[in-house]
Amino acid sequence: MIPADKDNLNSYNIPVCNNCIHHIADDKCDAFENIPDEILNGQNDHSEPFPGDKGIRFEPTETAKLKQ
Repeated sequence: MIPADKDNLNSYNIPVCNNCIHHIADDKCDAFENIPDEILNGQNDHSEPFPGDKGIRFEPTETAKLKQ
């Protein structure tokens, strides 16, 4: 597992976030002002409720759906 480096997010692949319709940029999304480390580093796929997520969960982009 790759540890999250919030100072250099572009050097990491964040597949869950990059494939979610709620992802805005880097460690920002509709659910979190700062995406938690557990999600950034792949320990949690955010398919279930996560503290502070405002009821918003991972939803795949159209491109991600095509890859399934």
